[in-house]
Amino acid sequence: MQSEDQNGLDGSYIDCYMNEHQDVSAEDAQRHVAHLISCEWKRLNREILTQNQLPSSFTNFCLNAARMVPL
Repeated sequence: MQSEDQNGLDGSYIDCYMNEHQDVSAEDAQRHVAHLISCEWKRLNREILTQNQLPSSFTNFCLNAARMVPL
């Protein structure tokens, strides 16, 4: 249920990006967001596959938590 204070605004990154870059189309903003998501997944996978100082159980938990976030 939506609060009356929010006026239908969800604060999405695409809206924020388009407000900051007013010459960008909605399609370009969506491509930008898809690119950021892709880069972060690559970085996350690289962290998982390389040696790190964190316990593997914690690393796997973080990866699984990230997988549950709806896009």
